[in-house]
Amino acid sequence: MIFKTKLVGLQRGEQTGVDRYGNPIYGPDIEVPFYGELRPLVGDENLVNRELVITRFRMFIPRTVIFTAFDKVRYDGKDYQFVGHPEPHNIGGRIHHHEVVVERATG
Repeated sequence: MIFKTKLVGLQRGEQTGVDRYGNPIYGPDIEVPFYGELRPLVGDENLVNRELVITRFRMFIPRTVIFTAFDKVRYDGKDYQFVGHPEPHNIGGRIHHHEVVVERATG
């Protein structure tokens, strides 16, 4: 696996307080640049109005970069949401990389 695509991970910032309903308020995202790999999966669109388009990629992350399901990734100036937690993949009994599906909805 060759990690040659420059990506920017956006980890959720520190909690800075709570709103009047008790929900946490977070500071700005923390940018984490890294090299990974993106492979296209599928794109969906709303056939009625054609206003909603969802694009999905499978992202491969080096084992040294740690993200959670609450993080995002920026690729080519566009932000993509994680769909679930990144999954570790083992080769030879060791973690080789992590994989996660990311998506972007527009419209």
